[in-house]
Amino acid sequence: MTLLMLSAAGWALVAYVVLALPVTPTAQIIFYGGAFGALAGTWAMVARLAYRRRLQRDLGLIAALSGGLRFALALEFGLWLQSLRMLTVPYAVLLLAAYLTTEYLFRSLAPRNSQ
Repeated sequence: MTLLMLSAAGWALVAYVVLALPVTPTAQIIFYGGAFGALAGTWAMVARLAYRRRLQRDLGLIAALSGGLRFALALEFGLWLQSLRMLTVPYAVLLLAAYLTTEYLFRSLAPRNSQ
């Protein structure tokens, strides 16, 4: 329920900024903040559902949200590079590799629950 509220609030904020606010530096900061929360929450919800369906166990809220935060950070960094017109295919591949490497490291170093 917490992830659903985080995602809904983030997407509502993004929609409000796009539809109602004029383009200003403050609106851009609000947009990126709302998008960060929306992407992190949505990714965490999808990860929990996939984990539950695939492994028949529940992924903890903190573990799901930490993966969502890493995903949102990588995606927003890519958006920032694109806004500077610097996101090329090699940079996109490096960004994806960095995300997958950090995700692998965090998953492999996480303590295992003995169930």
